[in-house]
Amino acid sequence: MEQDEEWFETIPLPNSYIVRPRTTLQSPLYPINKIRDDICIKDSPLTGLDYLYNIRNYIWNRETNRFCGRDGLDWAKLGCYYSCFLFILGVISSSFVIVYILLLDKKTPRRLGNESALVFDNGINPGLGFRPQLYMDRTLLQWRTSRKTGHQSVAEMVDNVHQWGSTFGLVDTHHQQQIDCSAIKPELLINYFRQGLSCIFLTTDVKPEMVDNVHQWGSTFGLVDTHHQQQIDCSAIKPELLINYFRQGLSCIFLTTDVKPGPNPCSKPKNYGYNKGRPCVALKINRVFGWIPEPYQTKDEVPLEIRHLWQPIMKNFVLIKCFGQYPTDQDLIYQVDHISILGNKAIGGIPTYYFPFLNQPGYRQPFVWAQFVKVESNVLLNIICRAYAKNIRQSTNIEDMTGAVHFEIFFQ
Repeated sequence: MEQDEEWFETIPLPNSYIVRPRTTLQSPLYPINKIRDDICIKDSPLTGLDYLYNIRNYIWNRETNRFCGRDGLDWAKLGCYYSCFLFILGVISSSFVIVYILLLDKKTPRRLGNESALVFDNGINPGLGFRPQLYMDRTLLQWRTSRKTGHQSVAEMVDNVHQWGSTFGLVDTHHQQQIDCSAIKPELLINYFRQGLSCIFLTTDVKPEMVDNVHQWGSTFGLVDTHHQQQIDCSAIKPELLINYFRQGLSCIFLTTDVKPGPNPCSKPKNYGYNKGRPCVALKINRVFGWIPEPYQTKDEVPLEIRHLWQPIMKNFVLIKCFGQYPTDQDLIYQVDHISILGNKAIGGIPTYYFPFLNQPGYRQPFVWAQFVKVESNVLLNIICRAYAKNIRQSTNIEDMTGAVHFEIFFQ
């Protein structure tokens, strides 16, 4: 024969075949003692067309009706096997997850204190949150005082604040709305009564230490929030006894009227000041399970930036203050009023009897109002608000938001 003639070892069958080079090595895929009628042995190296031909026949062999080397029955067996395998694996995995969930405490985290995951970030150091916040991933408060409805309007800001603040309502055990009459002028009370509202009255208002000894008649004086969760007047109970009530699932009464008894410029009837360019921003301390604040007890312990504002009455308060983040912002913010239970416009305060948070049903985060009474319009203002206590770490870096919150104000 001619030397350039190609030699093949084939079986003359009409079936399609796969081309492979001749070799003397025994392969588990192509054993020598077994004749394969779909294989062509070639002495010379395989060409590109041979590879393409092999790929085509592997994907779909029209002669044997095999897909990827398997016929329909083989694929059915394989699918049945993997279905059973994955089903059993899923059942085993799900059973482990269910057992783990059943062992978890629904109210108390497994790791607390220095074992908590918070320690790996900034330690157990609560920050602040603010409202209104139209988008959870944005900190810009932008609106037009002349725009009543629509996007970037007064109504948009007011509705956002009111929707959040409406969760602080209280009702009695018959689910009737209650108000704190001690914070309302007597001549105005008749208007509330005509609307069907009534005054808050608790057994703790008479004798706080006898809360646990309430008989059947006295139990009708209970108070619950709008989600029908039990509430108590913590201001009338000794601090060392509060933890026992919290462990029973009770939480402190907190009304919007507690922040500012009497007329409040930060209220819905006054549009929270957004229509007049005097915006009110609610500031709240983030919930950290079991965290108890340690207020400053002497003036020397207070940071220099608020030391001139400290008074002995603040020994039982977590202090909160807002100011411009940069010198330029401070020059454009002329007056900020803090409206809180503390009653000091220069600085806000939250009483320590609202802590610790123990995941009580119906727990309401106490807050303070910061009203920017006199600020420049048509200018982007960077605001930073900080919480102050001995166990709230403060950073000297103005960019560090540890124990603080940052937001921007821009209105026209």
